[in-house]
Amino acid sequence: MKTVIFFSVLGKSLLPFTSCRSLLSHSATIVINMHLPTNRRSEWTLLFSSVLHGSSFSQMATRINGEGPCIVIVMSSNGKTFGCFASAGFFMGPRFHGDATSFLFEVQPQIRIFSATGLAKNYAYLNVQQSSMPNGLGIGGYESTWPFFIYEEYTTGITLANICSFEKCHLSGSDSFVISAIEVWRVGEKPHSSIENEPTRNEKSIIDKDPQARALLEISGRTMHSEAYREPAALLES
Repeated sequence: MKTVIFFSVLGKSLLPFTSCRSLLSHSATIVINMHLPTNRRSEWTLLFSSVLHGSSFSQMATRINGEGPCIVIVMSSNGKTFGCFASAGFFMGPRFHGDATSFLFEVQPQIRIFSATGLAKNYAYLNVQQSSMPNGLGIGGYESTWPFFIYEEYTTGITLANICSFEKCHLSGSDSFVISAIEVWRVGEKPHSSIENEPTRNEKSIIDKDPQARALLEISGRTMHSEAYREPAALLES
């Protein structure tokens, strides 16, 4: 049975209900959820957990392939927690999928969101057993240059700094990381048809156009303006 996190947007509490433990704290879940497109905030469904389903890349790829927009959360062996939102989800094959509503995030030492810059169109990617293409799961990169990538061998990944596809970041604090745990959550309902058929949006962050989301973040008792979780665009390096 799949685990679902429910959010009460109009209710009194912003804290999620979940029947299993997540890698994210309640405050991190709230911040990330408020940066999602509005129609993707009502529920999160657990697609893969290394704790529940084992440390297997093939198992993860099978469970998330074509399941819709999702959040990938990694806890590394050095205690860092970080990940990405893939706006169209992941599809097995050599193509990239998604649009500029995709973003990266880190949870420690502080919660920060890194929006897409629009300088590149290489968003979500998932591929295996190819001789001339990267093998693994990633977003925002190409070949061996990625701000977030998990190798097909599963145990390790890379987080290179200052890749131009997203705002300036270095998610794991180093160029490579060792995986301690992974979760993947679908956000919102599973699309009835291919998410690839949805129109592409150019907005950088849904929170910039949603006053309710901004207000809800502030109600949680933190300084949660979207700008507080991003590096200024002027710091980007192309």
